[in-house]
Amino acid sequence: MRIVLDTNVFISGIFFSGPPHRILQGWRDGRVHLVLVEAEMCQVEPLSEAVCADPDDDKFIACALSSGSKLIVSGDKHLLDVAGYRGIEILKPRPFVDKHLLD
Repeated sequence: MRIVLDTNVFISGIFFSGPPHRILQGWRDGRVHLVLVEAEMCQVEPLSEAVCADPDDDKFIACALSSGSKLIVSGDKHLLDVAGYRGIEILKPRPFVDKHLLD
């Protein structure tokens, strides 16, 4: 499964235990494929219009669209508010782990 991981979730997974760390373990184990620098690079087309209330968050939507990812993992309220945009699911780390990484 290809996913876009919010930067804050990625950093939390490096330094702390819990759902973000489980997501990085899933990446290490090959259960998820992250679309990031050093994971998979993709050419991102800018969005033609703002999607999120915080325009800085639009980069995650643009990355998902350009890479064909249908899922973003983020705890960011502005991203969560636009869940479903063009078919992109946006989940917080805990629901993502519960839905996709439980053994």
